[in-house]
Amino acid sequence: MKPFANMLPKKLLDQGTTVEFRKGQYIFFRDGPGDSLMVVLSGTVKIWNPTHDGHEVVLGFMRPPHIMGEISCLDGGPRTANATAMTAVELLVLRVSDVLPVVMSDAQALLALTRATCRKARETSQMVEDARKGFKVRIASGLLRLSELLESPRIDIGASQADLAHYVGVSRSNFNRAISEFERNGILRKDAGSIVIVDRKRLVDETSYDW
Repeated sequence: MKPFANMLPKKLLDQGTTVEFRKGQYIFFRDGPGDSLMVVLSGTVKIWNPTHDGHEVVLGFMRPPHIMGEISCLDGGPRTANATAMTAVELLVLRVSDVLPVVMSDAQALLALTRATCRKARETSQMVEDARKGFKVRIASGLLRLSELLESPRIDIGASQADLAHYVGVSRSNFNRAISEFERNGILRKDAGSIVIVDRKRLVDETSYDW
C-alpha cells in the first residue's frame, strides 16, 4: 500500500517548495522539529537511528512517491529518526501549518497520511518479527520488502552492502555470505551493483526456515 503524492489535494501541493539534497546530505535529524511534511519526488532517502555502540539501525528507505514526516505532522512531536539522502534527492516540502487545516477538512488528504503511517507500522512489525529468526530469513524477507517497494525484481536503490545489512539487522559478513549462497543456488544474481531476484518463489520459501 503506497502513500501516493497525488492523494494530497493540488491546492496543498501547490503551496510546497521543491528542495534538492546531495548524496550523503542530512535531510532531518532525530528529535529535530517536525515542522514540515515531505513528498519524495526523486532519489532514495534512508531513514535510520544510531545504536548505543555507534552503529546504525536502518528503519526503511523512501522512494517516490512516498510521504515523510507524517508522524510529527499528525502528533506535533519531534522527528522520530534521522533521514539521509542516499542518492541525489528532490523533495516537495510542505509546512505543517499549511497541511493540518487541509487534513482536518479533506478525507483524502487524511487517508494519504494514514496510509503512510500504516505502511511504516507494518514494515516495522515485520522487522521486529524477523529479528527473532536466523540471518538468512531476515535477509530474504528484507530483499522481498525492497522488491515490493521498488515494484521490481531488481533492487537498486543506491544502498551499500553495509546499508542493506543494517536494514535487515545482520552483520555485513553474514549478509555477503547469504547473498553468495543465494546466488550459487540460482535464487539471486548480482548485476552492476544491483541485486536481482531470479526466483521469487524460492526466496519466499527461504523466509519459512528458521536459520
